[in-house]
Amino acid sequence: MIRSVTIIGAGNIAVHLVRKLKQMELQKLTVYGRKADVSGYQKDIQPFLSNDPNTLEKKSDLVIIAVNDDNISMVAGQIKDYGQIIVHTSGSTSINVLEQFRHFGVMYPLQTFSVDRDLDWDKIPLFIEASDDYTRENISKFANAFTESIHYKDSEERKKLHISAVFVSNFVNHMVVQGKELADSQGVDFSLLMPLIYETVNKSFSMDPLKAQTGPALRNDIVTLEKHFEALKKYPDKLKLYKILSESILKKGKNNINEKL
Repeated sequence: MIRSVTIIGAGNIAVHLVRKLKQMELQKLTVYGRKADVSGYQKDIQPFLSNDPNTLEKKSDLVIIAVNDDNISMVAGQIKDYGQIIVHTSGSTSINVLEQFRHFGVMYPLQTFSVDRDLDWDKIPLFIEASDDYTRENISKFANAFTESIHYKDSEERKKLHISAVFVSNFVNHMVVQGKELADSQGVDFSLLMPLIYETVNKSFSMDPLKAQTGPALRNDIVTLEKHFEALKKYPDKLKLYKILSESILKKGKNNINEKL
């Protein structure tokens, strides 16, 4: 049974993990972060924080590496193997980055995490991969305290899932950023676009997203597209992005029509 947990990292995922773990009956919870990460950090994790490297020498039942992907291997190299379970939380990083340990795995929550947002863990899918049956059983029991939506995917499947997640989350949000910048630069109240954003997202839940697509590119409305191109000339980066996306929508729309013929 997992009764003591050490989280390495003091970023968005770590904060949300701590918020949930505080509700569990753990004997000990420790969060290790570098001095630069720890200074003035969120009150949620401040009582559990340590920037003492000796923290990594102490044994916990479970060590969760919650750092950016580029640093997982480096962090793992600083952990002594006492037979504890070591996991990382990355979508695209292979489980093999932890293969020097006896018991290792992955706990990947498929969600976007921001410190200033509360999340309902019950609705978050959690993807598990484990080195052995003992690790899988213990991680699964631990994960059940977070969510009932538990799935088992290997590293390759998880990477494909993460790529899809980038498209539907990071890229979608980036488009909202682009739209807000344009609205702000032209004195348009961004809140006027919010009902459209809500409806666009909700519609993609209630029907096939391909069938939900609308707009001048899908209609091959050349007159409107050319007007938009002209208006975006003073925003070259946005014009380039607009053309790339419009071309992609146009091609996908034609394919969809051809499938119906």
